[in-house]
Amino acid sequence: YRPAHPVNLEVFVERRRNVILNWEHKMNSILPGMINAYFASTEQPAVRFFQGREALERVYKEILEDKNELLVIIPAEEHEFMGEDFIDDFVENRVKKKIKAQVLSPLIDGDKPNLRNDKAHLIKRYWYSPELYQSPVEVNIFGDKVAYLSFGKEVFATIIHSPQIAQSARDQFDMIKSLGKR
Repeated sequence: YRPAHPVNLEVFVERRRNVILNWEHKMNSILPGMINAYFASTEQPAVRFFQGREALERVYKEILEDKNELLVIIPAEEHEFMGEDFIDDFVENRVKKKIKAQVLSPLIDGDKPNLRNDKAHLIKRYWYSPELYQSPVEVNIFGDKVAYLSFGKEVFATIIHSPQIAQSARDQFDMIKSLGKR
């Protein structure tokens, strides 16, 4: 018996990590079809929970993969948490995929709306007074899904995949935007 060099353990772990990442990629590619098949046979919504910054990034990736119009309620802290570079990359990828967005944003004193920029980014923006919504939670409505992204002390996301819940969230969004400024 002769022991192997301890570096071989690192190589072994890296190989296992690659296998798991491959499984995760395959699972993520077939999950939407499986969920649709599930809805075809039942009315039960699917609820998924993600924790940590990487989980929030995964939700944004899912929005891009869905390719449906995006409705967003943005809290003031959102860009500060994810970082401007991340948000810029997300918007750039969303525009490349021609995904339009309707956005409810806080109108913060000193901010100047940039309508030309919004048009280039396929955004139709509506404004609300920041004191009306101070929770560090972003709401994204896309396809048959509603995602809640918490950027506060609790960093997590919840996605509810339900046609009924998504339609309800769309109706709520439309009701709120009808009360706001454009």
